Amino acid sequence: MTKERKQLLLTPITELVKALYTEDIPTIVHLLDKCKIHSISSDVFNYVIELLIDNIKIHIENCTEDRKLKVTRKDVYHNDTVDTYTIRDNVLYRNGYDAKWSNIGKLYQAYKFIHKIE
Repeated sequence: MTKERKQLLLTPITELVKALYTEDIPTIVHLLDKCKIHSISSDVFNYVIELLIDNIKIHIENCTEDRKLKVTRKDVYHNDTVDTYTIRDNVLYRNGYDAKWSNIGKLYQAYKFIHKIE
């Protein structure tokens, strides 16, 4: 493997390590995609889901009066759909189901909504 090719592989991994240390969620999500880390059995992937859930829970607990968060997003057919996030027994739920089983992209949509990221 050439030095340039090796550097191309190592750069995003190094950036991912830095982002994990600083808990920079947008960078982590971008680099997971770039490094093609999509497996739900991946420890990094699961860690990001935990970060997203914790962030959404903190927002709901501190910034919503009715302890609900409604996020509009596009579904697979590009129709508007609404996800409702609630907390019950210290567990985050998305549309009535434990959020830990949610798609990372759906959780990230809520994160982007909270932090006003385009």
